[in-house]
Amino acid sequence: MKCKINGIEIDNFTVREWGDLFYLDLAKGFVGSPKFYTSLNGNALSLSARNGMLKNDILAADGIDPDGMSIVFASRLLKGPTLKERVVTTDF
Repeated sequence: MKCKINGIEIDNFTVREWGDLFYLDLAKGFVGSPKFYTSLNGNALSLSARNGMLKNDILAADGIDPDGMSIVFASRLLKGPTLKERVVTTDF
């Protein structure tokens, strides 16, 4: 289940689940159109609130990981699902 913050739906996967998703894409041979994944941290969330083009780019992603504890904490303050954990992009 995704977590929505400021109109952006963030995928609620653990680091392991993200890795499994990427390996599944590799196993399928990347069939279909290219995938676009991005991360969201507090800075990117703030910038996207002021820059519609950036927000549109983020919303166009096939997947968005929560790359910042501020995003995880925000999910705990809002109604709806809370994010399982911070997923640091460089861990991939």
